[in-house]
Amino acid sequence: MLQHHVQSALILEDDADWDVFLRQQLVDLARAMRALQNNTAATSSPYGTEWNIMALGHTGINNRLNIDQQYWIARDDPTVIAESKRTWSRKPDLSAPALSGGRDRVVMQVSKLTGTAAYAISLRGAARMLYDQVLLPNAAAIDTAISDMCRRDEYDTPFCYGTYPMLIGRYRAIGPKARDSDRRTSSNEAKPGSGGGQSHEERLEPESEFTVFPVSLNARTLLQGGVMVRAVNVEKDMVGEADLRTFRLPRGRAVWVAKDEYVGVESAKLP
Repeated sequence: MLQHHVQSALILEDDADWDVFLRQQLVDLARAMRALQNNTAATSSPYGTEWNIMALGHTGINNRLNIDQQYWIARDDPTVIAESKRTWSRKPDLSAPALSGGRDRVVMQVSKLTGTAAYAISLRGAARMLYDQVLLPNAAAIDTAISDMCRRDEYDTPFCYGTYPMLIGRYRAIGPKARDSDRRTSSNEAKPGSGGGQSHEERLEPESEFTVFPVSLNARTLLQGGVMVRAVNVEKDMVGEADLRTFRLPRGRAVWVAKDEYVGVESAKLP
């Protein structure tokens, strides 16, 4: 990026999956990012110019609780997965009245994150990451490195923004479940911190996690020119089936939250 002055990039892991309605989701993300940066003037990027990292595919984020700040929230978004599907442990504190709800998507400043299935990085963010990882004694795996920089937040503008829940999920193919990750040993002995040994189970049907209308599971319909796409979990998702010709996502709006408005578990840990 630095060598060729690439202004921004989207980094995806090889098993990334996304919603059929990603384009609409990104339109509202652009509105959100400009609002959170207080950017009303025309810029070269629809997402504004005062950002470094956008966490778009993860397995959990924390919001920044020690400052008064603006959030962006889209209420009753049919592409938001059910709470029962949010099985990760790291979650933002959304206990402030302006943030409370059910199937809402929230864009916020991020203080920590887990996983980097997908993230956007700006040219300035890339330069700061290289400085941190190459010239300072902070080298780490990329997800740890980004989370650490989000936590330290050492620059004049917020280092990390993110969406919750995530926009980018992950695909799980038919076949041995051991192929889901290369962090397992071939002898089925768990490496320290790997979370266990290899699974010998077979997946008989393809799966997609963390999205409602995944492209992967609707690929046949799309390739055949169909217009009706199906949700992963018809019983739990807000909309079981959607028409590509008429489906529209709700438009989000900016809300202001003071640091003393949080009443959740995470805010109780603050000094």
